Amino acid sequence: MKHNKKWQIETRAWLAKRGANEFANELVLFFEKAFRAPSKLYPNDAWFGIHDSYASLTIGNMWLAAVGTKPRCVYLIVERDLKMRGMGYLPIRATFKYVPLGFLTVKVWDELAALNQNKRVWDTYARGCELILQSPISRNVITRNLHRKVRLSEL
Repeated sequence: MKHNKKWQIETRAWLAKRGANEFANELVLFFEKAFRAPSKLYPNDAWFGIHDSYASLTIGNMWLAAVGTKPRCVYLIVERDLKMRGMGYLPIRATFKYVPLGFLTVKVWDELAALNQNKRVWDTYARGCELILQSPISRNVITRNLHRKVRLSEL
């Protein structure tokens, strides 16, 4: 990664427009941590972008990490349900036939600091980033979904 800070400025501006300034530092940190595993595994195949309701990091046609504003929710691909207080789990149906994965979800953004500081969360996320490669959805690149996205290697 080139350590381009433009994505941070754009993410902060996107959050400010949605009345979420108080979460800007934690959400920027969330994406900084989310960029680590894919930038080692597949920096040219992972994409980051900001749209009206979501900011997301993707590979193929799959979110690795995403933040939604309507409703407010954070999604992080993980190897398994960690059964952690304040965090949910949503199975990813598209991975069931290969290596079943899920999204760790945080619907109350007040829990972001706990998520960002939790080593178990980031370890299972890194493993999820590896395992998603076993699912064809990770290679299914839909060009229109890359609109307003930048390769992780260019950030």
